[in-house]
Amino acid sequence: MGLKKKLAGSVLSASLGLSLVGGGTWAAFNDIEEATGTFGAGTLDLDINDQDGVETALVLRNLKPGDSLEHEFVLHNNGTLAIKDVLMTIDVPEEGFMNGDNEYERHTGESADNTAGEFLEQFQVEILRVDEATGDNFRIIEPEDGITLEDIRNGNLDGVVTVDDKLNLAPMHPGAEDYSGLPVLPEETETIKFKLTFVDDQTTVGDSNYMEQNKFQGDEVTINMSLEARQWNGLDITEETDVDPDTGEVIDNKRSYNGLTPEEYEAAADSE
Repeated sequence: MGLKKKLAGSVLSASLGLSLVGGGTWAAFNDIEEATGTFGAGTLDLDINDQDGVETALVLRNLKPGDSLEHEFVLHNNGTLAIKDVLMTIDVPEEGFMNGDNEYERHTGESADNTAGEFLEQFQVEILRVDEATGDNFRIIEPEDGITLEDIRNGNLDGVVTVDDKLNLAPMHPGAEDYSGLPVLPEETETIKFKLTFVDDQTTVGDSNYMEQNKFQGDEVTINMSLEARQWNGLDITEETDVDPDTGEVIDNKRSYNGLTPEEYEAAADSE
């Protein structure tokens, strides 16, 4: 049989075969694969302790102008995501201010009915940040800045590193544009040295020798200090992103430079 007849016979057989199974039930080869995706959010967890590791409240009474105190507390990242910045705010709770009894009105004839804000203006603030990993010091608030507790409460912080008028306790390291905040990797802590000085104002009332600050004798204020830890900007996860092959964890989200642009990020990663 010639080649043409062989081909014709094969085609005919195939046609008959299709006709026979077309009237019954049939199944074609099939393959189904399933892919499962797991997406988990990381955690932001800022830990604040005194140097001895114990959380305490600072209570001071019977202060006078010229008094100063230094207090240290430690910032540590206990979460799984790098912290970009730590924003500090101050507020006075309701019923948090007590106007003291004194002899100011009797001596001057003027009211000594002060406000919490006027009393907070009497306390000047200095803040020094110490990177425990490098030993570098960075002055967040200098003495010459003249920043008071009331300035921090109102966001009046000209010349100081702020975010949305809030004081940033974890600003960019000077001279290290690829590093900031509180990373998970490498593990480190930041010590914040907080100095408070009761301003010694020598202003007198009129032509007398009676001090203007006498109006604050007996005043007392309670302040709440709040520290807000914020995440870095979103990271474009690509093949170059450091991801744990076993767990799928995005390791780069633990590093402080993870919110940079792709070009900045690549340069920072190469510098490690």
